Amino acid sequence: FFLMIRRPPRSTQSRSSAASDVYKRQVHGGLEQQIQKYPDQTFKACVKYAKQWRMGKQLRHLNAMLLVVDKDLIVELDGTGNVLEIPQLIGIGSGGAFAECAARALLDIEGFTAEDIALKAMKIAAEKCIYTCLLYTSPSPRDRQKSRMPSSA
Repeated sequence: FFLMIRRPPRSTQSRSSAASDVYKRQVHGGLEQQIQKYPDQTFKACVKYAKQWRMGKQLRHLNAMLLVVDKDLIVELDGTGNVLEIPQLIGIGSGGAFAECAARALLDIEGFTAEDIALKAMKIAAEKCIYTCLLYTSPSPRDRQKSRMPSSA
C-alpha cells in the first residue's frame, strides 16, 4: 500500500511542525497496525482505524486527511471518522480540484502513463492555484531524484 502525507521542507519546519511530526508518526503507526491485523482487507483496516482515530484521546482533535492507496483501492480518511472509497482518482489540497479535473481530462488520452497524467495535472493546478507549487517530492522508491520540476508541456 501507499500512504501519502505532505511534509514541508526541513528549512521551513518550526516547533509546531515537530509536534505535527509526532502526530504523523502516531497516525502512520496506528494505520500500519490495522493493516497488519487485516493484511488483505485494506478497506476494513481503514474503517477500523477511522474508529480508533475518532475515539482516541490524543488524535480525536487532529484535523487531518489521509489517503491510503493499494493496487485495487483508494481510500480517504479524516479525523471525524469519514472513510470514503474513491472510484478512480483524487486531488487533495488547495489545488486538488484543479489537478483532479485536469487528470480526469487526461485519462482517456492514449500513451499517457499514470506518472505523465499526474505531472501534467499538477502543472495545470499550479498554473491555476497560487497555493500550489510545481516542486514536488516523489514517493516512489524507484525514483533516484528527491525532488524535481515537471517539464513544460
